[in-house]
Amino acid sequence: MSAALLGIATHVMDLHNQRMGLQQPGKKQPYDRSLPPMMAGVYEAWKLYNRPGSVFLFLVAPNDFNWFDQQHMIDVLWEKYHIFSLKMTYNEFMAEGQLKDNRYYVRGREVAIFYFRSMWNEDHYPTEEHWKVRLRIEKSLAVKVPNIRHQCLNLKYFQQAFLTPGVMEKYLNADEVELVKGTFAELHTLSPGPRGGQGSPASV
Repeated sequence: MSAALLGIATHVMDLHNQRMGLQQPGKKQPYDRSLPPMMAGVYEAWKLYNRPGSVFLFLVAPNDFNWFDQQHMIDVLWEKYHIFSLKMTYNEFMAEGQLKDNRYYVRGREVAIFYFRSMWNEDHYPTEEHWKVRLRIEKSLAVKVPNIRHQCLNLKYFQQAFLTPGVMEKYLNADEVELVKGTFAELHTLSPGPRGGQGSPASV
């Protein structure tokens, strides 16, 4: 799983409901709390890791601007589930993280869950060591939010490749193909390819 801005979104929904109530008294958005279900999912992942005292680690960008949103997550994890959170940049983790028996430790605590709020662009990996550390994280026993497979599938280029006729059919049955395709927006390539440039007019 991968999600962000849940803390702020939960409070923004209060504003939406207030404005809706002025126009349509008594009416509310059908689903108005995105943060609790996400944190319940984190708690389930933490239980599956099954290492008491292990932590939820935010890997954030330098000068991260989502501090207020992340604080809502930190508060819920501690107040409701007693899960301690740490926050650091990827470079800080590279300097301080220690791998032992396929488990990561940092600042004296074992990491149960890596939550990637950075490291989604190629330029976030300026050296070969950045890539090597990511590989070691992926191979570790910790839960990754998201793991590299989910992160790649979130890239439009990957989705475009999977939507090429015949690709998903190699791996999934017909019902599964339709289910997966239902989660993707319609995509058209602007580059020359098997469709012979048909993507350009279709995208317009």
